[in-house]
This record gives sequence, C-alpha cells and structure tokens, in this order.
Amino acid sequence: MELVTIEQQNKIDKIKNEIEEGFKSLQMFRSEFLMRNSVLAMPATIDGQYWQAILERNVHFWELTRLKYDFDEKLADIEFKEALYNSEINKSLDKDKFIANIAKAKAKKIKIQIDRNNTFLIHMKKEAEQRIREVLTWTKIIEELKPQLKYSLTNPEEHQTEEWARQYAKRIDLLTKMGSKDIDATMNIVTVADKIFKNEKVQKLMEEDAKLLQK
Repeated sequence: MELVTIEQQNKIDKIKNEIEEGFKSLQMFRSEFLMRNSVLAMPATIDGQYWQAILERNVHFWELTRLKYDFDEKLADIEFKEALYNSEINKSLDKDKFIANIAKAKAKKIKIQIDRNNTFLIHMKKEAEQRIREVLTWTKIIEELKPQLKYSLTNPEEHQTEEWARQYAKRIDLLTKMGSKDIDATMNIVTVADKIFKNEKVQKLMEEDAKLLQK
C-alpha cells in the first residue's frame, strides 16, 4: 500500500524544485512591514510600542532557545537510531529466517524514523533562521524607539497610565463614530474605560492635556 499513486508522485516531482526554492525564500512569522504597521499599531504611545517590541523580541528569543534544545535532541535521537539500525542490519544476516525477518522489519521502521527526523531538522533550521530575523528586526525597532521614550527605559509600569488612557479614549471614539452591534465587546470596552478614566493619575494626565490644548 502506498500513500500516493505513481501518477500523483510524478506530478509532485515535476514541481519539486519549485517547491524547494519557495521554501528557501519562505518567510515565517511577521514581515518588518507587519511588525511596524500591525503589531505596533495597537499601542497608543511610543512607550507602549517600545514595550510591545520588547515583548515580541523576548517571545522569539525564548522560542529560539527552546528550538535549539529540540534540534540537539533530534540530532542525538538520530545518532541513537542509527546505532539501532546498524544493529538490526547485522541481525538480519542471521541464519534463522524468523530472527532475520524481524530484524529487517525493525531496521526498516528505524530507517523511516531517521529520515523523518532529518526532515524535521530542515524545517527547524528554517524556523531558527526566521526567529533570528524577528529578534534582530525587533532589536532594530527598539533602538529606534529608545531616544523617543517619555518614561522609564527599564520599568514597564511607568508608562501604563498614559498608554491605557489613550488606548481606551481611542476605542471609545471609534465606538462613537462607527457604532457597535457587539454588546458584550462594547460593554467590556466601556466598563474598562470607565475604570481607567476614574484613576487619579489618568485624571491628572487629562487635566494636563486640557491645559496644553488651551494654550
């Protein structure tokens, strides 16, 4: 029994080189354009963008670290399975046909596992390449944002008051302009916004903004 027919395999073989070339240039995860214009579109302040960028970089860095251990484990597993494979190949030469046939079947299964792991390694190397790209691009964005920060470079709490006040002001404004049929989402935004706007720090910030507008 075969997974695909000869005809199907022939069709795939004809475009195999094209698929492999496409894989080489494949971009996993976000492009720099999406980083800047989608991920960083949500924060309402430069400081909010900075801390979002810090978060995104951290996620990819630790996923890259996890991937390194998975990759090394796969290599070790391949080495282990190759030793088992060679052992079963030797047993397949046994004069006892039963022992030989069992060994051949085991060797065949182990060879499939080795081939599968080698295929996984190819994908893992591609993922590592793309996660490194994300880490480096986010680092570039972070360095661009640093000189523009209004609040602390090391304390993510300091910018929260202004960030969330401005975010919910923007959301309320959009709800007012566009309307909303999603009652639950609207209630969530309005409830959280009400809580934020009653915060003493937020009220002080709004008073300062109002004074600036009057000048």
